Amino acid sequence: MSRWRVLILVLASAAVLGGLAWWIVPRLERVETEVVENVSEQARRNPFLALERFLARLGYAVETGHRADVIDQPPAATDTIVVEFSEEVFSPARTRRMMDWIAAGGHLVLEIDAGRWSTDDPPPNALLELAEVSADYDEERDDDHDEATPAPRRYLLRAGDESYEVGLWPHQYLIDGSGVADAWTINDRPQVLRYGLADGRLTVIIDRRLWQNAHIGELDHAVLFTDILGPAQGKVWVLYRVEVASLPELIWRHGAPVVVGLAVALVLALWALYNRFGPVHVPPVGRRRSLGEHVQAIAAFAWRYGRADGLLQSARTALRHRAESRYPGFQYKSADEQSAWLAERIGQPPAAVRYALEAKVRTHDQLIEVTRLLQEMRNSL
Repeated sequence: MSRWRVLILVLASAAVLGGLAWWIVPRLERVETEVVENVSEQARRNPFLALERFLARLGYAVETGHRADVIDQPPAATDTIVVEFSEEVFSPARTRRMMDWIAAGGHLVLEIDAGRWSTDDPPPNALLELAEVSADYDEERDDDHDEATPAPRRYLLRAGDESYEVGLWPHQYLIDGSGVADAWTINDRPQVLRYGLADGRLTVIIDRRLWQNAHIGELDHAVLFTDILGPAQGKVWVLYRVEVASLPELIWRHGAPVVVGLAVALVLALWALYNRFGPVHVPPVGRRRSLGEHVQAIAAFAWRYGRADGLLQSARTALRHRAESRYPGFQYKSADEQSAWLAERIGQPPAAVRYALEAKVRTHDQLIEVTRLLQEMRNSL
């Protein structure tokens, strides 16, 4: 199949798929359905389910999950995002988008791991460097607590004139390098820092486990979270276990119609190129014909169309030219000498050679015999 045919098939397939997509996409309609699930199973999958329902009862629009697209494409500037910091999630591109979103009025509640700052160099991040915020972890442990997994203890968290009784894990605290943040402290060690960045806010917290299902109902944890959020305005996004999509997932998420169209076009192109069915049939190799068969065919053709004299004359002339080129002086010999000389080289009687050089043929068989003899003499020179 020619390349033009393959190209036409591919373009036609792409046009058909594009037309179907153009017709189908505007007709798709998103339908939301409410599904009642087993609450305990939901709580097992979602560590912030109790927080979500508590905020919903207070009038907040809230959604919990692990959608990385909320950071890829930040929501409205009136919304709040609660998420844990990680280098994978807060890539340079996402960090720039989040900084622009905060500057436009968004509120980011960011949890950072104090253990990372105490054991390693702080991960470079433009947002954290802008706020000059970091964390530290006091390695001292009380004797009555397991060093590997210290239990939360009851503390009084102070925020200006307000105070909250909370259960936090000991020895973790934030560091405000700029000195401009509003600090919520325990024993003068910040646990919550709030920064004003342009029209938005950045709130950094040391640990959000106190708002998970097992702890949200204890002490003043729920009240503390609502005070961190402030009045209900936009939507609150509580993200956990944010999954960073791989390159194939991103391609499929944003370009599934293109991928499907290319796959169909590839299948059609391969089908167009492979237009055979069953095993390949190899034709038998033809048998090479002998010189005698060629001579016989030529002679038969010449005799049938009355060209026997012309064929003989051409063959005799070609023989004499070959003999003269190989043995100069051949043309000056007498007819008997020429016949004897040629007969000696092909092993035939001189009379037969003289007959081939001079005789006039009268039958089809004679023409074949004389033509074959002339060809043998020419090939022998």
